[in-house]
Amino acid sequence: MNYSNNISTNIIRDDSKQIDYVVTPNTKEIFDRIFVNNFGANKSFSLIGNYGTGKSTFLWALEKNLNKEKLFFNSLDSGQEEVTGYDFIKIVG
Repeated sequence: MNYSNNISTNIIRDDSKQIDYVVTPNTKEIFDRIFVNNFGANKSFSLIGNYGTGKSTFLWALEKNLNKEKLFFNSLDSGQEEVTGYDFIKIVG
């Protein structure tokens, strides 16, 4: 048997892969803080954490959600107007 595990997600390399992403209460709260409960204020967010804690996988799922490829969190469409205009600049360091 040949098993291949890659525990690290790369937001550029894995852009077209299908990943079994599990939304946790913490990731749902982060999504809501950024997009739902920001009350119109411009904010900057830093996503930091130890290796293997899911930062890149969260960003992968976030992009899929915002591009409406797969709904992981919420749809940001309020029913009145469609939310568009997200640009993704992927930087891996």
